[in-house]
Amino acid sequence: MNTNVREYAVRRVVTVFDKDTEEFITFFTLQNFTLHEYIYWFDVPQDDPFMYDFYEISPVNAHIMADEDILFDFDRNIYYVECSQVVEMYE
Repeated sequence: MNTNVREYAVRRVVTVFDKDTEEFITFFTLQNFTLHEYIYWFDVPQDDPFMYDFYEISPVNAHIMADEDILFDFDRNIYYVECSQVVEMYE
């Protein structure tokens, strides 16, 4: 008997928008996301304990992503750390 089971997971991404036009440019999947560190640096409220909302990245907190392959240009772009759902199918 084959049954498909959906398993839901999340990943954290950095989305990039043009500062002038607010147009979406690209996104980067975070490879080294550590929830408790991000909660601290992004001042996440208690009603979002898993950081599911989106949070703007600034020069003050961008250093937490130093080991990611992202070159920030805060003069030209706006950056957010976001949570996206991943659906995996198993048989």
